[in-house]
Amino acid sequence: MSSPPYRRWECTASCLISFLALPLTQKYFPELLFLFRKGLGIEVFHLHIADLVGARKRRIDTLAIGEFAVLRENFHALVNVEKQEPFKTFKQFQSFKSFRSFRQSFRQALTGMESSCYSLADAFVRGLIMQIIDADGHVNDRPYMDEISKYMPQGNRTEIFPAFDHIHFHYLEGGERRSRTGNVGPKEWVNFLDDVGIDWTVVYPTAGLAVGRIIAEDWAIAACRAYNNWLYEKFTSKSSRIRGMALIPIQDTDEAVKELHRTVRELGMAGAMLPSNGEGIKGHLGSKIYWPIYQEAEKLGVPLAVHVGALHHLGMDNIGVYYPVHALGHPFGIMAQAAGMLSYGVFDRFPKLRVGFLEGGATWVPFFMDRLDRSYPHHLQVDINGEFLPSSQPDVMASEYFRRHVKAGRIFVGFDCDDRGLGFAVKEAGNEPFLFATDFPHESFDAKHCRKEIDELLERDDISKADKEAILATNAKRFYGIER
Repeated sequence: MSSPPYRRWECTASCLISFLALPLTQKYFPELLFLFRKGLGIEVFHLHIADLVGARKRRIDTLAIGEFAVLRENFHALVNVEKQEPFKTFKQFQSFKSFRSFRQSFRQALTGMESSCYSLADAFVRGLIMQIIDADGHVNDRPYMDEISKYMPQGNRTEIFPAFDHIHFHYLEGGERRSRTGNVGPKEWVNFLDDVGIDWTVVYPTAGLAVGRIIAEDWAIAACRAYNNWLYEKFTSKSSRIRGMALIPIQDTDEAVKELHRTVRELGMAGAMLPSNGEGIKGHLGSKIYWPIYQEAEKLGVPLAVHVGALHHLGMDNIGVYYPVHALGHPFGIMAQAAGMLSYGVFDRFPKLRVGFLEGGATWVPFFMDRLDRSYPHHLQVDINGEFLPSSQPDVMASEYFRRHVKAGRIFVGFDCDDRGLGFAVKEAGNEPFLFATDFPHESFDAKHCRKEIDELLERDDISKADKEAILATNAKRFYGIER
């Protein structure tokens, strides 16, 4: 018996499926062009995937008619674009809006499919439907201080943000794996997203991470305004796939509220960053002085993100070797702020507030929950009237109190792909809080490195498929309130 007529196209069809999942294998681009120029119909892909998937729980041929119609329409739109203006390079192919529409409709059509084993066919399907969103990228603002200073009051110097701490960049480096922050603009950022297979990103500053160290309130106000205006002009206005988190002057609560409102309403910022550390923070982020900021964020429906930057005053100021300061300073800073916000009842008072704790990894979460439980039952606290504090109730453990806010969508946590304890953290806290972050162009300084980390994450067997979908995309959409 002869093979079905679509068999001769099987290799090329597989290449396109791989393309849609991992837009890195550029060596198959000629075959891809051949496919389009021969006018291969979308039905071939329908048959090909059905053959690959086989007897799974949901056959591809049971796709809803409407889903398949959209898929066919977007495929033919892409074919028509290629006929009018032949693709010369893979980058050009990826840049066409019709390609992204086709990829999105393909993913949507396959969303309901479930697979019973991790075969090659399943890998194709998972790649197609596994959306990836970068919840924490960066712009390298450091080389652009001249540009940012143009938005400062006239006559002020260009060193807008202070040094991070006592040791950042002030130690002798050696070895081949030195960390370097790349200098990338909006075009390079979009290229990175395309090469890795990421739909969109939300970016944070680099030098501006030290905003919490500014003491002079007027300078903090001016610096935040200048950075936000520059970020909009330089990055976020150039591509809808790059969203920004504003800096707000934590040193002056009233002005912070005004700047949060301005940047969200006028500049389209996704929310605002709160520094995890710095002399300009008055007490801690659970303090009542900051409640107006939380009220405004709740009113605007945008998140706030506590992001690591300065690593001083954490008990390590006399340590002159950088790596332990870097390794421990990241989780220490955000743990302290999480403890302040949790124990002072911020999430009870502002139930619609969403707060992320970023760049400290995921494994501090089970440690945090365990340590709170060890102290909580023996140190319950009451107010001046003898009433138990909202965060100090005798009928619930501290870990459960934390978990309730996680389940309610109030607390989110960034993670690193190579967190060995990520599976345990998901087990203890649930998959709802964890957010995938590239940290590009900081630690993940190229697409190949980042894609490798994602592929390794997808291969992990201590995290379920549902967990992977949540931490790679769904949670980011929930946190930022962006559905796309």
